[in-house]
Amino acid sequence: MSNSKPGEVIAAYAEDTGAGNGHVEIWCQSPTGDQSDSQIFRLECTDLDQARFIAYQWRAVWGLNKDENQHE
Repeated sequence: MSNSKPGEVIAAYAEDTGAGNGHVEIWCQSPTGDQSDSQIFRLECTDLDQARFIAYQWRAVWGLNKDENQHE
């Protein structure tokens, strides 16, 4: 995370919320560059497959690790 710029996306991954549902967590570096106020956004999805697809797209656009099992 130390190479990230203020406000940029540093991680995006799918999570299973149970009962066949899922969501994507998108982690953003703090707008001030301080680790204490980083932002985490959650996108609710219809199922885990959709969450995995969306997380993959976020990682591709932001040039993050393509392997969702390796959190940035």
